[in-house]
Formats: sequence, structure tokens, C-alpha cells
Amino acid sequence: MDEYDRLAITMKIEDISSCKYKQGILRRLKENGQYFERGLWLQPDDGSYDEFCASEGWCPPRNDYFPDNEKEFAWLGYFLGKCTNVAELYIADPLLPSCKDGIEIFRSGLGRNKSIRTIAFIGHRIERRVIELVDLFFRNNNRLLEIEVTNCNLGNDGHPLLLSMLKCCKNNGSLKSICFANNVIGDGQLSCIITSLSMYQQLESIDLAYMNIGRNECIMLATLIRNTKMQLQTLILCGNNVDDVGAKALADAISGSKPNIKLKTLGLHENGIADEGWAHFSRLLCDTSSVNNTYLSNHTLSNLGTIHQPLPNDLASYLDLNRSSENKGQIAMTKILQHHYHFNIQPFLKWEFKVLPLVIAWLEKANACTFGFEEKLARMKLSMTYDFVKELPMLYIEPCTRREIKEYSALEKKLQGDQSQKVRLEEVKQRKARAMRRL
Repeated sequence: MDEYDRLAITMKIEDISSCKYKQGILRRLKENGQYFERGLWLQPDDGSYDEFCASEGWCPPRNDYFPDNEKEFAWLGYFLGKCTNVAELYIADPLLPSCKDGIEIFRSGLGRNKSIRTIAFIGHRIERRVIELVDLFFRNNNRLLEIEVTNCNLGNDGHPLLLSMLKCCKNNGSLKSICFANNVIGDGQLSCIITSLSMYQQLESIDLAYMNIGRNECIMLATLIRNTKMQLQTLILCGNNVDDVGAKALADAISGSKPNIKLKTLGLHENGIADEGWAHFSRLLCDTSSVNNTYLSNHTLSNLGTIHQPLPNDLASYLDLNRSSENKGQIAMTKILQHHYHFNIQPFLKWEFKVLPLVIAWLEKANACTFGFEEKLARMKLSMTYDFVKELPMLYIEPCTRREIKEYSALEKKLQGDQSQKVRLEEVKQRKARAMRRL
């Protein structure tokens, strides 16, 4: 690269390429000027070059660049290494030069780039030479946010290379999104990729659309979802083979012993899920078996990626409710008021006299935070007050009686063996017996 640093001082863009379209892109990269808001695309010429040359005032829809030779390829990489205005790089089946020098200069230059946030491989076969082209970039760019591999042929040999690419950026704490969608891959190879994703606990989005995902893959993804250290908020699985069994595995993972409260979007449209499978998500979002289970239901998941697909009415309403507010306590209140007409106060009596003020305060808060439940809340307040008063005698008498029996037992033990206290001892035993009958 030192040689290119010296050459860059006097090198003219016109000496690198005779195409005015390419000259414009190279000049912008060299001068680090105009921002590449549409990213930079390395892909074959689709006629844009000729159209641009025919009309100087025409602006191409994208920044496409197709290196024709080693010289162009090398200088493109060199300028990329210096540029800070390219945020997205799309590699769509580039023609790599046969000479290794050009590839090495491009690889070294790209490896210096710190501005690219998204790198994508689109529509070609993943081969070792493609992975080697970007390995330094993955190791050195600690600001990368997104990796995308779509419409590619991974075959039986491509997935180890893909795993190798992921391994290169294992220590990249900034990586938030991985998209492996609509690719051709060998049988059983996807399992290795899903397993490798567990290394990236900072990931917020994973897209595995149209990847032939079935029951086994759903079970593996369920393990990923259960990992409470994962920051996953979006998981796209549309266009796969997820059936009712797979849906249950995913729903159970979200509501398991380590419930996932981060996942907001689970894209499931264009799968084989029937009413039985959707029912698992209905229970996930609102378990009506008890007030406590309703309160502990999932109030975060708000999108199943099925906006244009009819869902059971209850599930659709729960998704709408989860989307309605960031206040999850308020959503829980609304679900409780929708499905429960009476609070069983018995489980809360362990708090004794503290329970009634707490319950009344909850009802008043619910009245302030929800709409349309005023009459129902008033009835609840009356019924719960009645239940509390009904249970009050036992709430007071039992603890007092047990303390009384304990005191009599201690006194009885103290008087045992003292002949002068025989009359008093007998009186203590009788009082203890009466107290025990009260229980």
C-alpha cells in the first residue's frame, strides 16, 4: 500500500479508467466528498455507464461500479480504504481479476475502511475467493452494523465459508443485524449457521426468510430465543415450512422459564401454521387461566409479520393491544379487565391487612390508565372489599389464637413438675384446649 500512497499523489483518475461514469465514482471516493447515500454496488454493468456517458446531466439510480481490470480493482480498494463517506457496500457477483496483486490491494484497502456499516452479498455463489476478499474488513471494522447474504448459492461448500466469514467478525460488538434470506443451501447446513448465531448475543435482528426452515430448525431457534442474554428484537421466518409443531416450539421458547421480553417482531407469514399453531401464540400473549397468569403473559410481542394474512380474532386483538403502548403494565391491566370479572383475593391474604389497600390502589390506577372499564372496576372494588371483610375474622383470629396457644404451651412447660402450681397448670391446659378448639 505504501507504493499506492506515493502513486496517489500524481495519479490521475483518467489514467485508471476511460469511462466517465467510473471516473466520477473514483473521484468522489478519492476526494472523500459527496456522500454515497445509496451505497456502493460492485456489480456488472447494466447499461448505466453508456446511458451516463450519453447524457452528462443524467444521475444514475445507484452507484454501480464494475472493475474491468486489475488496475481498476486495486485503485477502487485503495480509495475505499481512505474514504469515510461510504456507509453501505453491496457485492453482487463482481468479476475478480485473475492477477492476485489487484485482489490483494483491494483486500488491504477495504480492510482499512471504518465507515461501512452494512455489507451485503447478493445474487452469486459464495466462494472462498469472495470470503478472502473481505476477511480483513470483518476483522478490522469494529463499527459494522449489518451483514446481508441474499439470493446466493451456498451449496454444500458455501456454508463453511459463511461460518468463516462470521467468525472473522466474532469480536465485533457493534453488529446488530444478520440477514441470510432466500439462499440455496445444502441439506442440514442451516443448522450449523443457526448454532453459530448464538455467539452474537448483541444481535437485535435475524432474517432467515425463504430458507426452508422446518420443525428441527424451529427447535434450534427456540434454544436461541431462550437465551436471555440475547438482545434479539426481530426474527424473520416468513416463506418457510413452519407448521403447528414449529409454532409451538417458538411460542414455548418465548414464554418459558426464562421468558423472552425483548422480541417484538416474529415474521411468520407464508408458512404452514393453522389455527392450532396460532392458538399457542394467543395463550402466549394472554393466558386467561388466572389473573396472575394474565399478568405474567407476554406484553411485548406485537408483530407476527402477518398484516395481510387473516389471524384468529383474539390473537389479532392481542397484537394490536401490545402495539398500543410502551407501558406494559397498562397493557397487562387492560388484558386482566377484558377477561376477568372477579379477583380471587384468597391467594393474597398472606399479606394480611396490607392486601386491601394494595388491591384498591391497583384498581384506582387501572381506572386512570384504561378506558371503558369504569363500571366493571366499580363492581370489582365492591366484590373484593366484600371478600376481604368476609375473610377478616379468620384473618385476625387465627394468628392471634396461634400466638395464644404458643404462650400457653410455654407456660405449661414452665409449670410442669412444680407441685405448688398444680391448680394453675390445670387451668392453663384448659385454656389451651379451648384455644385449639377455636381453630
